[in-house]
Amino acid sequence: MIQSIEKWGIFELTFSCPETETLFQNPFLEGELKARFQNGYHTLTVDGFYDGDGVWKLRFMPQHIGEYVFTIFSNLPGLNKTTGGFLCREPAEGNHGPVRTAKKFHFAYEDGTPLFVQGTTAYAWTTSSP
Repeated sequence: MIQSIEKWGIFELTFSCPETETLFQNPFLEGELKARFQNGYHTLTVDGFYDGDGVWKLRFMPQHIGEYVFTIFSNLPGLNKTTGGFLCREPAEGNHGPVRTAKKFHFAYEDGTPLFVQGTTAYAWTTSSP
């Protein structure tokens, strides 16, 4: 059964590679993990990362509905040229996507829903006693 991820959700791949410490002196700098994701004419390549203890991760946020296929590129034996896929479905209620700038001085979610940010500054709190 193919995995299903909602649009703007997180697709995560986790790989266990116990021999990482013997392959690299510093896997954080020397290890390479990338994946190319394709959905029709849309293609995006993302970097993965070393999470420590022989674990490698790769995260991707799909932007388009439909079937995605991916190919992994890595200098880790056994991972290079690994392929797979998943289905991207409609976003769930309340999932409006990532936040972007809108109309130069405002924010909105990817689907156009406005985002209103509220905040305050309290400079005096640092100098007052309890």
